Amino acid sequence: MIGSPEEARMATSHRLVVKITPSRRAGWQVSESELRKELFEIGLRMIVEKAKQGNLSADEQVVVNASTHSSTLPFDPSRIVEPDGAIVVVEKEHRRIGF
Repeated sequence: MIGSPEEARMATSHRLVVKITPSRRAGWQVSESELRKELFEIGLRMIVEKAKQGNLSADEQVVVNASTHSSTLPFDPSRIVEPDGAIVVVEKEHRRIGF
């Protein structure tokens, strides 16, 4: 769709809020910059999966806490792209119908 004549018509707007509980924040012991990258990656993966499946709503929310994430960082912050200005292209999955 990117660059196609129908791009503007097919584009949609979405909002994602990623929250972290104080206890999980304290357990991770990372800088503000690293935390920002971790939360960005957590939210990004959820958005990509929902977009591929075609069930992304206008407003999404993720809460990071002790029951959803362990005390170990899920990702290496040095390998996460800077969230500011990041562009992500997601291809929607097409389900096969028929035999």
